[in-house]
Amino acid sequence: MNDQTHAVMQGVMGHTYVHWNTGNWSVTAITSNADQSGTPTQFAKQVNAQLKQAKLPDDATTGAVTVYSQTTAANAPTSTVKWQQGHQLYTVSGQTANSAVKLAQNSAK
Repeated sequence: MNDQTHAVMQGVMGHTYVHWNTGNWSVTAITSNADQSGTPTQFAKQVNAQLKQAKLPDDATTGAVTVYSQTTAANAPTSTVKWQQGHQLYTVSGQTANSAVKLAQNSAK
């Protein structure tokens, strides 16, 4: 990807998954192979840049971000951000990758 971030890409059942770790966070960006708006790598770079711009909860022991590029279909999956702080587990979700990440970032404040 960029900034020395290493990712793994895999295609399964009509989708491409790009996965990487950043700090205590595991990030998976998922694109539909039918999505014509950009490549899986472009979407993963966009998500990575957003995560670096405004921090996710930095006192999280561990966390997972799962975001989807395609949000227009009636059955589009929901993007989620989950993290653990101590014994508490937090989950936020949004219809778009951007909204889910922003909700998690706002929770960090």
